[in-house]
Amino acid sequence: MKHLYLTLLGLYFVFNTSAQITITSASMPGNGDTARVSNAVFSSIGNYTVTGANYTWHFDSLKLNTQTVRNFKSGLLTPYAFYFSSPSKYGEKTQDSIGFATFKFKNIYSFYKKTTAAFSAEGIGFTYSGIPLAGMYSDEDELYQFPLNYADHDSSTFKFKVSLPTIGFYGKQGYRINDVDGWGTVYTPFGSASCIRVVSTQYSIDSIGSSFGNFGFPNNMRSYLWLTTTEKVPFLEVTGNLVGSNFTPTQIRYRDSARYYNPNPFGVSVQEFSNDVIIGGYPNPAHDNLTLSIKASDKAFTAEIFDLSGKMVLSENLGICSEPANKRMLHIQNLSPGLYLLRINNGKVLQTFRFSKQ
Repeated sequence: MKHLYLTLLGLYFVFNTSAQITITSASMPGNGDTARVSNAVFSSIGNYTVTGANYTWHFDSLKLNTQTVRNFKSGLLTPYAFYFSSPSKYGEKTQDSIGFATFKFKNIYSFYKKTTAAFSAEGIGFTYSGIPLAGMYSDEDELYQFPLNYADHDSSTFKFKVSLPTIGFYGKQGYRINDVDGWGTVYTPFGSASCIRVVSTQYSIDSIGSSFGNFGFPNNMRSYLWLTTTEKVPFLEVTGNLVGSNFTPTQIRYRDSARYYNPNPFGVSVQEFSNDVIIGGYPNPAHDNLTLSIKASDKAFTAEIFDLSGKMVLSENLGICSEPANKRMLHIQNLSPGLYLLRINNGKVLQTFRFSKQ
């Protein structure tokens, strides 16, 4: 009997530590929830496409880049309170800006609805030419349909259109396909958790209407998501652009706790400039050009710009700065909008600082 008891006890623990989980609306974020997440260096992710039943994903070696807090707050506390004034309306800021040239939208918010059947995006808010605008989906984007279990497959359509003052409209329509293609245990620097793995693919057309006509362009995206029953947001997610069958990651983030991170992720021991050799850069944010102000030095400077994955995207020799105050201009119009690190080096001293490209 003793041996039988121990055997049964062992089987109990094996079964419960590897059992499949089910995701329901209770696992989704609600009004007032917050969750700290870390953005990871792209090169540290390894193979994120492998999956299966009772699978163990090891992403313990993810390297921290930056941290932020996802904040799901009442519509009344957002810039779009006029449109989302109901106590049940809540959302989060998802992007700083999208679009280009005349059609530049800033301060992007997504607003959500949670029911027992689905977790959906029901509205969008953005600022255009300084004016806060928002609109409801005429066909909501069902991000997840419940209950969500291993081997589930679902699809849904979505559509919205928002009028732009004096211009026309901005809209999006398309469909989403979700496949639950794995379950098991996922490990990250935050710890481990039982999870299911969901591949969510959005096929959409963004449309802009103006007096010059209507323009549409594809905006297909895919996310690999490791969902748990407790963390409200994905334990890990890899999101990116999809062109044909080619997927390019643009963001890797995982649930995390507050921790120190090095704003210079290149593994370089940084010696700051002394008071007699100092650098400044303006404007910040910058658009086409970034102007550097450098005091005199007898050594030639080089400027290197890196994106947040650590990839060098621009390098330029600035020469010797012999005047008391020196101006150098970097042409950054070919860089994509986002955050970058500028590294200045003259062979003796090194300095980095962060700037934003609009």
